[in-house]
Amino acid sequence: MCTLLSFPIQQPRTSDSSLHDFETWRVLLPSRPEEKRVVRLVAHENASRNFASDLALLQLRTRVNLTAAPSAVCLPHREHYFLPGSRCRLARWGHGEPAPRSSAQLEAQLLNSWWCHCLYGRQGESVPPPGDPPHLLCPAYQEEEEAGACWKDSGWSLLCREEGTWFLAGYRTLSNGCLRPRAFSPMQTHGLWISHVTQGAYLEDQLTWDWGPEGEETEKQTCPPHTEHGACGLRPQSTPAGVLWPWLTEVHVTGDRVCTGILVAPGWVLAATHCILRLGSSTVPYIDVYLGLAGVSSLPQGHQVSRSVVSIRLPRHSGLRPPLALLELNSRVEPSPSALPICLHPEGVPPGASCWVLGWKDPQNRVPVAAAVSILTPRLCHCLYQGALTPGTFCVFYTEEQEDRCEMTSAPPLLCQTEGGPWVLVGMAVRGSRELFAAIGPEATWISQTVGEAHFLHLGGSSYWSPEGSDPCPQDLAGSASSPKVAALPLLLALLIPR
Repeated sequence: MCTLLSFPIQQPRTSDSSLHDFETWRVLLPSRPEEKRVVRLVAHENASRNFASDLALLQLRTRVNLTAAPSAVCLPHREHYFLPGSRCRLARWGHGEPAPRSSAQLEAQLLNSWWCHCLYGRQGESVPPPGDPPHLLCPAYQEEEEAGACWKDSGWSLLCREEGTWFLAGYRTLSNGCLRPRAFSPMQTHGLWISHVTQGAYLEDQLTWDWGPEGEETEKQTCPPHTEHGACGLRPQSTPAGVLWPWLTEVHVTGDRVCTGILVAPGWVLAATHCILRLGSSTVPYIDVYLGLAGVSSLPQGHQVSRSVVSIRLPRHSGLRPPLALLELNSRVEPSPSALPICLHPEGVPPGASCWVLGWKDPQNRVPVAAAVSILTPRLCHCLYQGALTPGTFCVFYTEEQEDRCEMTSAPPLLCQTEGGPWVLVGMAVRGSRELFAAIGPEATWISQTVGEAHFLHLGGSSYWSPEGSDPCPQDLAGSASSPKVAALPLLLALLIPR
């Protein structure tokens, strides 16, 4: 049995002079026509210095009979570890906006430590291994928010259930934002203080878990760097089967056409213009965007996200059709493991990065596949295509066993990652090609000005969209090919591909 700490409290709106006049305070017991008077308030000893200790205990004038519903919630020990996927729900603390109409919006599952700390933790923070007190607890909500819902002006507690026992796992103080709370301060570190103040409050024994090889990763992990707008390009090294790249979107255009898109900000998707807009057509198509899909099945964690497109933005290119288009969504996408913006890299290929083309092998089921590629130097690229390249275009080279992995009609993206770093978008395929890509870098200013919240990471690297010198093609190769398939290519790759 667990000791009563507090029930939802309703404090009358009082003047500052009566703030500590406890005769005006009442604790309302849910499911009972009963209220309890308050005789003492004990604030946490660090409440004024530490936002994570914004807690207080209220002593009731008379004891609560715990033999009748509702019973008290339990507290976790300091060593208590809440398993990822634990069933949780939110409960309100204090005044606030009316609760949402659907109680399902209060239901959630716990994210694992990596996602929680890398999405919402501090810059450069290490992920606590299982067994260590967590810095944060993060819910993954079962349903999307209702349109127009606002969750501000209220504190929230996170209640999690284990083997039939409900624990007060974490809390979140007042927030000015309208989104549901995404990260909670854990209660594990406050048990000793509560026990001391209440003179022996009982803490529930930790349930026994088997930490075998099937358990969560126990090695020390660190999070990739954030941008000024938060986390982007996150994807764990080991992902469960069926989990998508969280920034990959299906862009469904009027007429049963499906294009690849990339989420670059909570309200924006980047796609190839030639796939979105038909050449010569003056009609703006109706477009829907989907995230959180793994082929025909939804993600095991998170939910399918759908948005409609309200506007299409194109950069101004004199006399040329721009290769990239920005799609504005009708509402923002909450960041989660199934829907997260990618990072953008304006300088070029990050030094030491591995690069992949991400596309669909089967355009019907649309299960994503990634093909490793090497990026050719500007000199070799312009030589192989005899200089007939649009400015801002660069080339990639597939290994033979991977070159047919991605179909081209959806305009797949090119992604790169440095060791331990986030994934960055460096290009989108041009019309009718798997080897030619329109670079993101030349459009960085336009993207930043249009989106406002684009996640740009400056990792260094050289420009790869313009050749060096006035004659980039060696004389013995001039005019030798109209595609990357030339006999001399394997010999040149060792010398010309950046390492």
